[in-house]
Amino acid sequence: MSLAQLWQLQQLELAREKETRQLNKQFLKELSKEKEKLLARQEELKQARIQLEKLVKQHKRQGRDLEELEAKKRDLSEELYSGRVANPKELSHLEEQVQAVEAKLQTMLEEYLELEEKVASMENNIQVQHNNLAKDMNNYNMKAREAKGNWQAAKDRIEILNGQIEEVAAQIDPSLLAQYRRLQQRLGISVLAKVQAGVCGGCGIKLPSLFCQQIKQGETIKCENCGRLLVIS
Repeated sequence: MSLAQLWQLQQLELAREKETRQLNKQFLKELSKEKEKLLARQEELKQARIQLEKLVKQHKRQGRDLEELEAKKRDLSEELYSGRVANPKELSHLEEQVQAVEAKLQTMLEEYLELEEKVASMENNIQVQHNNLAKDMNNYNMKAREAKGNWQAAKDRIEILNGQIEEVAAQIDPSLLAQYRRLQQRLGISVLAKVQAGVCGGCGIKLPSLFCQQIKQGETIKCENCGRLLVIS
């Protein structure tokens, strides 16, 4: 009877070990890499926004520079065509200044429009990244909540198993239970093996026929090959 209870104890402890492995896998490992990637994307998005902010400020400065240069062109043109300047050399100099300002305006306007296009493109990309990240974060949070629920359910199952293990262990002969625990230190949880068709279920070796008779008579027999306690169901 004690061996049957010991087998039951081992099955409960194996179930607990499985639940514990699953618990660690779900809560500690399953989502950690995904979370790291999401955090990295958040940082990339943050840096992109910082870069966009710099470009927007640069674009505004260029806009102010353009306004100042256009004002300068208007002043020079007004001076050129006002009739106040009659000296040919001065008129020629004013014309050259107007032309130089116009050329600079054209260059600055091209740079301004190019930067404006770059800002618009970056704003669009950031918005797309933001939307995609928000969607992926939402999916991650849903999976995290599900994993947390599974984790809690596994914890509850482990608590139930702990109670069942204590209950069964209390019914086993103390000396047999002590032997079982000593074997576990060497072999792990699975220290009992079922005998099926005269073969050890632990290592697969063919057992002497006498062993089966001794086990049926209630004797505690170990496999000579793997050292596990043998059980016949």
